[in-house]
Amino acid sequence: MALAVLAALASAFCFALGAALQHREAIAVSSSGVADPRLLWKLCQRPLWLAGTLADLASMALHVLALSLGTLALVQPLGVTGLLWAIPLAAVLRRTAVRKSDIAAGAAVGLGLFVLLKALPTRPGHHLPTSWSMLALAGGVFVFVAAMTGIAHFAPGRPRAILLALAAGTSFGLTAVLIRTVMLLVRHGGTAAQFVTASVATSVLGLIGYLLLQTAYRSGHFAGSLATTSVLNPLVAVLAGGLLLHEGLPGGWKHLTVIGVAGAVICGGIAQLVRSPAVLHFETGSPVPPLTGVASGPGVAVDEAPGVVVGAAPRQ
Repeated sequence: MALAVLAALASAFCFALGAALQHREAIAVSSSGVADPRLLWKLCQRPLWLAGTLADLASMALHVLALSLGTLALVQPLGVTGLLWAIPLAAVLRRTAVRKSDIAAGAAVGLGLFVLLKALPTRPGHHLPTSWSMLALAGGVFVFVAAMTGIAHFAPGRPRAILLALAAGTSFGLTAVLIRTVMLLVRHGGTAAQFVTASVATSVLGLIGYLLLQTAYRSGHFAGSLATTSVLNPLVAVLAGGLLLHEGLPGGWKHLTVIGVAGAVICGGIAQLVRSPAVLHFETGSPVPPLTGVASGPGVAVDEAPGVVVGAAPRQ
């Protein structure tokens, strides 16, 4: 159990590192449409984005390790700590200070997570879902993701980023459940049809979520995108894990009250963190100091207010 927690925390750190590097590069590429696959090709030509991708791969490997050792209810909520890592990482990239209020907000998120993990049931599920049940749930998620992406196409700035992050977080949540499903199928001898269905759905939803998250970063709202994805991911994973794998879901008004209060504390802390100057400076297009030995690429990043350009002087 302790190893699962450590692996999940390390995964969250690697995810935050990858997110910070990828956002830095995503706002610097030439414009792309919503969920345009060509965005990934443009980003693949940027060394820092590739470094962020390596961090993501490490995060995925550690996440798979955590899921092999612990339940979805234990592992997925710890992904929220990625936002706690993202604040100091963004501050380092921007060379700005982290405020005491950010530290207090981070402590609130940590306390809320501790209480939440104590309240959530940790009974592992060993039910092997049918191919049809996996297809039905994946199809429902795909419809939701397509709807959010379609609406985002017509939305400006921050709303676009949040809609895309909602879609990405939903994709990642079900992807985690499907990864655990594959492990259970291997361990308990599932059919070939079950294994192929889970593997294909994992690959498709994972790729879709990754593309949508990069597009959300491209919209220029790093903290809001990361926070939305980080919160929705465990919610979807715990619910889908209960439906597909029959993992324990919380019940009873006492448990639900504790979970609600813990969730409110976490959301309050996150709301404070996303207003951190380190992250706001990261989003608004104020100058990005080049990292040693790496030149920043050309490009324009547009915030909700017009005339904000990467490399331009910060707004007064």
